[in-house]
Amino acid sequence: MMFKKLKEQEAGIALPLAIMMIVIIGVMGAGLLVFVTTDLGGVVESNQGQRAFNLADAGVQAAKSHLMADAYYQKYDGVTDTAANPPNFESSWSCGTWDPVAKTCSATGKTPDLDPGSGNTVKIWIQYLLPATTTAQANDPTGVYAPAVTPNGQANYPVGTDYFKVISQATVGQTKRKIEAIYNTVSLDVPRAYFTSGNIVLSGTANVSNISLFSQGSVTLNGGATISGEDLAYGNWNKPPYNTTPRAVVSSCTASAKDTCAGIGAAGTINTKVASRDYDSSTCPKFVNNLSDPSTCASPSRITFPFSASPNVPSLSDLANAAQAQTGFGIGGSNYYQITSNMDVKESGATYTGPKWPANSTVGTVVYVKFTNGATPTSNTLTWNLAGDCTTPPVRGTLVVENGTVSTSNSNKAPLKGTVIIRGVPSDPSHPAYSDTGGACMQVFVNASGDIKLAGNVTPGTLERGNAAGTYSLKLASWRELYQ
Repeated sequence: MMFKKLKEQEAGIALPLAIMMIVIIGVMGAGLLVFVTTDLGGVVESNQGQRAFNLADAGVQAAKSHLMADAYYQKYDGVTDTAANPPNFESSWSCGTWDPVAKTCSATGKTPDLDPGSGNTVKIWIQYLLPATTTAQANDPTGVYAPAVTPNGQANYPVGTDYFKVISQATVGQTKRKIEAIYNTVSLDVPRAYFTSGNIVLSGTANVSNISLFSQGSVTLNGGATISGEDLAYGNWNKPPYNTTPRAVVSSCTASAKDTCAGIGAAGTINTKVASRDYDSSTCPKFVNNLSDPSTCASPSRITFPFSASPNVPSLSDLANAAQAQTGFGIGGSNYYQITSNMDVKESGATYTGPKWPANSTVGTVVYVKFTNGATPTSNTLTWNLAGDCTTPPVRGTLVVENGTVSTSNSNKAPLKGTVIIRGVPSDPSHPAYSDTGGACMQVFVNASGDIKLAGNVTPGTLERGNAAGTYSLKLASWRELYQ
């Protein structure tokens, strides 16, 4: 009887129990679903964060590649002055004006497509950093100054050294990552003089001032050819570390620059020397290609080039890449030319299909001309022929000619202020790699594989700050991920 009553009391209990179990399982399932969803969201966010970080780092590398082609500091200083000489135009990569409080750039930045088709974005800014003349400025957290103090309290770093801050911000979905890197340019010690692995000949009308001549061959001065003034690039290049004898006073130098006179250094011979200013294989100290070469002179026994005399510096491939990158990639860009016959270099805007010098050129501009018939390089001539005259403001940059010679036979044209680099032309007295006529007014350094012939007035003008592509490398000064 008792069991019957209990059985009757338990009737219908299965349904509530089932409902309770369903509720419990539902609650547990919902909790598990929330946990799984949160965990999945964290994984997705983590993956997006890593992808954004990688994209931001790729942006830094893109900026570094751009700086290797164009590290002219005024393009990233936040100043636009079209009336300046040379005109100061901001790069599309520039930070613009840096806000040291908000730590933001005023410019929109460069937005290259580094992750095609994904919808992910990266913005890149490059900011020129002011020279730090004190330790306090070098440690200043506002992001205005470079992180290294200028040497000996000077107002700026040596020519060839500038600091740039790169900011790269990537967005993947709702996730952002930002990286800041600081690079400084390092000079590759490219000659700031007239330098050749061949010979140099000065005609009787040549008047070289404020620049020195260096040859791995011989130097010949004909008639009344003269070298005068101060070497604006190297000063007293015959002092240590090249030897231990200070330059003697010579009458052709100004009173304030007696020990920094322009002169000649030749591993061969110099037919007419100025005492204590010109050095060759017959002088003591002896001029040699490198300080390991033997000499019979007493101490100091040897003197050598005040720069790297390597024929591989600067690199032709770096210069070619820079010329292409400055106007878009691919052969045929307006700064890179392949030609088969003698041609002129003319000004931008000329009705002409040959090599042109770009408008608004700076120290960092590179124009590269390659003669494709390299079997006969001394028969290939590129002639400087920009409209204007010696009073016309100079264009700036580096002219590179491969497998051909350079001539300024179209005299009294608008001058180039910068560097001329010639490769692939052997030493040949009847076909100099660089030929400067009496009426030319180029303000250049020349670095040639073949002979150099000079006539008339030759001067580098003033030595300007900035970096010519191919003459420097980049060194990473600092790197950090920004959490803000």
